Amino acid sequence: MKLKQQGFSLIELITFIIIIGIIASGLLIGINQAQRYSGIPRVLPEASFLANARMQIILMNRAINGYAALSDPCTTTPSLAICTPLATYATANNFTVSTPTISGSNPKTITINVTGAGNAVINVSIYDYAKN
Repeated sequence: MKLKQQGFSLIELITFIIIIGIIASGLLIGINQAQRYSGIPRVLPEASFLANARMQIILMNRAINGYAALSDPCTTTPSLAICTPLATYATANNFTVSTPTISGSNPKTITINVTGAGNAVINVSIYDYAKN
């Protein structure tokens, strides 16, 4: 008397796993290529980078000149040498970095807007702890 086979053989199971692996790897490669070349998410980090870099220049200037003389050294004449590469990069990549607004007394709030190819806004509040 012959017994009926139940389930899958080992060869069928291995073949199924290999086929699913090939399909999954093809999908992952396609998704990776789509993310890499989409271009849309790329400009947002660039705009944020420009705003953050300009803010860091202002904060470093504060460390040198003090809280009372808080200003943007990129808008004064002569400007710092570090401001030139940022301005060149912004122009070459269709970004506009606004003149930072500094308002308030303690804390002072600094706002920088980047517009153009991507948009970013950065706000920082700076306190003068020497007066407290």
